[in-house]
Formats: sequence, structure tokens, C-alpha cells
Amino acid sequence: MVTILVPVRGSSSSKQRLRSGPSNSQSIDSLVLTMTKRVFDTINELSIPYEVYLLTADRNLPDELTDYSFKVIYDEGFDLNNAISKAVKQLNPEKYIVVMGDLPNLSSRLLTTIYYLLRVNDAVICPSHDGGTSILAARASTTFRFSYGPHSASLYLSQFQENHFRYTEIESIASWYDIDLISDLSRLKENEALPPQLAKILEELGE
Repeated sequence: MVTILVPVRGSSSSKQRLRSGPSNSQSIDSLVLTMTKRVFDTINELSIPYEVYLLTADRNLPDELTDYSFKVIYDEGFDLNNAISKAVKQLNPEKYIVVMGDLPNLSSRLLTTIYYLLRVNDAVICPSHDGGTSILAARASTTFRFSYGPHSASLYLSQFQENHFRYTEIESIASWYDIDLISDLSRLKENEALPPQLAKILEELGE
């Protein structure tokens, strides 16, 4: 059994970088929700034994998410690293996978690969195109400091190496692009790697 933890900061406050431009806020909310649903749709395709948790500060989840069979862990919504650390300690899973909620190309194949890699590794990491971390997986016996933020992938890799962990680093299109800026969506559209639902929202945003 693997525990999958999906941090989503909540529709009212998430993706502030997306909201920093002149784009329509309603379309941004739709974008955040669509990306979150895509992540849970992908998780639902898995045939491995798993349990899934949504980590959020949002006490008013959109109705569109009620059809998914996840459990909810609420946090204060301020510090992502502290929230994930507390959640992992609370759940005390044998193995866990932290999957960011903004991965438009996430695949069940990648998650399944990570699941099996954890049989022979202490940790697995999937960096994002901007040096962040899209997916982080570890065994419960593996102790390290959560370091999400700028250049987090290199920070994790440094910890793994310093602690002599057995680890695998995966660079995959399924996890390479996370969506922090509208330009991230535009880049995916140019590369014909943007799912149709997100392409429609991008058009609504006038991009």
C-alpha cells in the first residue's frame, strides 16, 4: 500500500502567481480546478494498492471534487513544507508519494513506476522544468527535510546524497511541466502537449 498526498492550496488563494496578471479570476479558478481534477482522474486509473489524501486549507471544496474518493487533511495554508511534514507524521505511511496538483500531463504509468521503484529505493524524485519538485516519493524509514520552493529539486538531491539514500531521479514529460504561470500553459500549447480541457481555458484567458 502506498499513500498518495496531493497538496492543493485552495481555490480562493492558490496559484497567486497565475493571478498576478490581468487574467479573468473566474477562468483562473476554473484552471486550478481542472488541473486538480486531472490529477485525481489519473490517480483513479491506478491498479496498484493505494490510499489518497487531499491536503488543503480550503474548507469549502468545489462540488466538482465531491465525486472523488479521497480523504481530506486540512492545514493552515501558510507553509507548504510544514503542512506536508505534519501530514506525513500524522499518516505514518510505509511508503508515500507527494503529487503536486498542477501537473497537466501526469500519467498513471509514471505513478506506477514510482510505486515499484520504492521497493528498491529510499526515495524517488521528479523535478519540474523550473527546478522545482513535481513528485516526491519516499519510504517511511527515510528521514529528510521537506524543502519545496525555488530550486527544491537540487535541495532534495543534496539531502539524498548527504544521507547516502538509494534514490532515483526521473525526468518525464508527465511531471516536467507544472503550471505556475500562464506562460507555462502557452509553452505546452506550442509543444502540442496541452490537454484539450486546459487549451479551452487558455483560449478563455485570451492567450
